[in-house]
Amino acid sequence: MKKFLFLVFGFLLSGAATAQVDSVSLSNATMEDVLKGNYAPGTYPAGAAAGQPDVIACNLVNQVSPDSLWHFLQVLTSYGTRHTFSDTTSANVGIGAARRYIKSYFDELAQRRQNRLLTGYLTFDITRNTCGTLANTRNVMAVLPGSDPQAGAVLIQAHMDSRCADVCDSLCLAPGADDNGSGTALVMELARTLSQYQFPRSLVFMLTTGEEQGLLGATAFADYVSGENIPLHAVQNNDIVGGIICGNTASPPGCNPGGSIDSTHVRIYANPFSRQLPHQGLAKTIALLYREKIKPALSVPMHLDLMNQEDRTGRGGDHQAFRQVTRNVRFTSAHEHGNGNPLGTPNYQDHQHTSADVLGVNLNADPALDSFFVDRNYLARNAIINATSATWLAYGPQAPSFNQQTTGQGTLITITGDKSTHQAYRVGVKDFSGAPYDQRYHFTTDSFLIPGLSSGQTYKVGIAAVDTQGITGPFSVDIQVTATNNSPARPEDSLRYTVPCAQIDLPERRLARPAAGLRLGSLHPNPTRAAVDIPVLVEKRHLEGPLRLRVTEMNGKPLWQHQLSARYGRHTVRYTPETGAGFYLVQLRHQGRVVALKKLLLH
Repeated sequence: MKKFLFLVFGFLLSGAATAQVDSVSLSNATMEDVLKGNYAPGTYPAGAAAGQPDVIACNLVNQVSPDSLWHFLQVLTSYGTRHTFSDTTSANVGIGAARRYIKSYFDELAQRRQNRLLTGYLTFDITRNTCGTLANTRNVMAVLPGSDPQAGAVLIQAHMDSRCADVCDSLCLAPGADDNGSGTALVMELARTLSQYQFPRSLVFMLTTGEEQGLLGATAFADYVSGENIPLHAVQNNDIVGGIICGNTASPPGCNPGGSIDSTHVRIYANPFSRQLPHQGLAKTIALLYREKIKPALSVPMHLDLMNQEDRTGRGGDHQAFRQVTRNVRFTSAHEHGNGNPLGTPNYQDHQHTSADVLGVNLNADPALDSFFVDRNYLARNAIINATSATWLAYGPQAPSFNQQTTGQGTLITITGDKSTHQAYRVGVKDFSGAPYDQRYHFTTDSFLIPGLSSGQTYKVGIAAVDTQGITGPFSVDIQVTATNNSPARPEDSLRYTVPCAQIDLPERRLARPAAGLRLGSLHPNPTRAAVDIPVLVEKRHLEGPLRLRVTEMNGKPLWQHQLSARYGRHTVRYTPETGAGFYLVQLRHQGRVVALKKLLLH
């Protein structure tokens, strides 16, 4: 067994002392081979929409489900605590029950995806931690092999562990609904939706443990990929991505006043100081691709706020473990319910790192929650941003290599290396005023002057390639340019590589053509593990006659059908599923066409 040691300094996380991880290994040898690029891509079926990133992204807008996310959250919070040092043997309480649930869900997905999704654990030992030592602790992982073994992988991650005020209290009630059940549910939902497809780069879905004790699970994987020379293209970390209510003590740069609501913004943190890795270049690319390609397709558009620091002041997250490994970002809600320091903040009444980090509260006698602290629709919008970003990153080009040269007219950029897949380049220019966004320019030539520079001023400049499918790759590490003279002005770049989602033939769009007088009632129960009742309502007598019910996969593949001779009124048909967990479509068909459609969630 190979050993890797990685030191995490205590200032990364409030309350975390210097910590080490040791004895890092993967439980699945085939997964290890895929991460290293040692596989034949034809071994794994291509999946849907191969080679069509626009179609995949538009499908994802419709396939990410608030109900699916809510189901994951309900299960995750039911374990009482997911503390790193909590019970590992109970079926109902503790981190062991949570990680087995996630692993079993990934295993079910693998069966439904023709075994092209590989599942396993990253196992490691915790040594010399404030909370003690712990052998054989585990991250849960699933890997979707890419069609290009040498292209590397995109990591989508969140930490599954939770905590109370005392970072070492493994017995307290710590449901961790937002911190970080929300991120965990998001990664599980992306495993469900993205695993329908295949991408040039592999996708890695990882739920870490030990984040609250010093980024331990993320550190273990960072050690592993560094020690084994595994190429990671990018890391998308999701931590606290479902809450919309501002706490009274949110860490700066945070929200105010306490109790205010924001369900349309999400923050993206990225290290602005690295001169080796383009963390902020990744953040800029994610924001650009979102605005250019997917924002117009959303019924509730989101705003991505690029933060000019690696994380909240005095705080940390799992992306920081990859600071020296690959470009990385952290997604976090615009509004955070607390600074996570109940023991050090007088009169702390916020939810973060307390037993009050729950999904919501019940204000009356019925069993349903009435007031929600985690918003499933907001979480779904953040999941769509993550899913589509991962799609573009898994398809798009690397940052180009280039040279810079000072000429009489200004700073000249010349692209070097392989340019065969590039159709254009984008140049981001940022002054030192602290403005969060670049001025951006577009070029189709391999050499170009950086426009709009003023003599004597210093700028940060990043370059990104646009491939032949119109996908902008990550921006390079910013170079520092001091203008020796004024360079000619040029119009700023437009959002020119849009995705026509409204024109793409999506499965759900082409299926349902409503017929007045025929409809499906609410499926009950839904979600379910067992039989479900499907109400069919015939509301006009001239529509009496033969109808057909059909259950299909989300791509329209039929799984079950039932013929009925319907009379005026209500009919109930029972369907007993024989498929695995996931989303399915229930169709009502009349005279060969679909007239009503419902989504069914099996868990």
